[in-house]
Amino acid sequence: MDDAQHLPRIGTLTERTQRPRSVASIAWRRYRRDRPAVAGLIVLLLLVLLALSAGLISEHVTGFSPTQQDIRNRFQPIGSNGYLLGSDQLGRDTFTRLLFGARVSLGIAGLSIVVALLVGAAYGVVSGYFGGWVDGVLMRIVDVLLAVPSLFLLLLIASMWRMGPLALAFVIAATAWVTLSRLVRGEVLALRQREYVEAARIAGDRPVRVMVRHILPNVLPVIIVWASLTVPGLILAEAGLSYLGLGIQPPTPSWGNMLSDSQRVWSHSAALVLLPGIAIYLAVFAINLVGNGLRDALDPRLTE
Repeated sequence: MDDAQHLPRIGTLTERTQRPRSVASIAWRRYRRDRPAVAGLIVLLLLVLLALSAGLISEHVTGFSPTQQDIRNRFQPIGSNGYLLGSDQLGRDTFTRLLFGARVSLGIAGLSIVVALLVGAAYGVVSGYFGGWVDGVLMRIVDVLLAVPSLFLLLLIASMWRMGPLALAFVIAATAWVTLSRLVRGEVLALRQREYVEAARIAGDRPVRVMVRHILPNVLPVIIVWASLTVPGLILAEAGLSYLGLGIQPPTPSWGNMLSDSQRVWSHSAALVLLPGIAIYLAVFAINLVGNGLRDALDPRLTE
């Protein structure tokens, strides 16, 4: 009687162990084993959480707004007079400005990568799927854009127009999508000859449906890895433009213009240089760790 009662449990356990796992679950399991990647993910989520909570922290913790000035409290040291990370040359709270600067810098990078993904992925899928003269024309346009240094193009556009965060994000995205389109196009050229794609065509599916339902999901791992490895460069691009005075303009804080402002007063307070530099370093390093972890987790050669 006891043996009979235990048989269903054994059968259920066997079924669970033999149940095939999805690609996402396998990738997540592999990603969790990569301790540096997990640490990078934690740091990145913490930075994003602080950036999203900047308004609440400003109101309920620091008590300062990012543009609030107090000349009487210039260059306050860390932890003095209620300034958690000190104050700058205009008496503004450095911690509050770092939080709002994170919102601007990470927000610009996030919006840039979303626009670059949409444009680059669609461009590459269309070019690789149709091939022929369509592929030839689209790829010649990409070749022309790749021949122009992206940094030079960014500096040229930024020097001609004063841009806000939204415009700057689109300008950065305009130089980032090109490499993704070429990468996606190469993957689609290999995928369009697969049996399931040919079967969908024979079944009468329209090209848009074939691209969206059968090709794009198989290119998604490549797109995710590219995005995770490209975001650090976008953060540095925004920081560099703002540092040169061609990006986000004061009084709106960003990590780049905080560095630019502090270079003139570093002898009074080295923390004004170190803190935004450390913030940029942490964000870039954390995203690089996440990107490396995703690359290893989604590598088809390691699929179990």
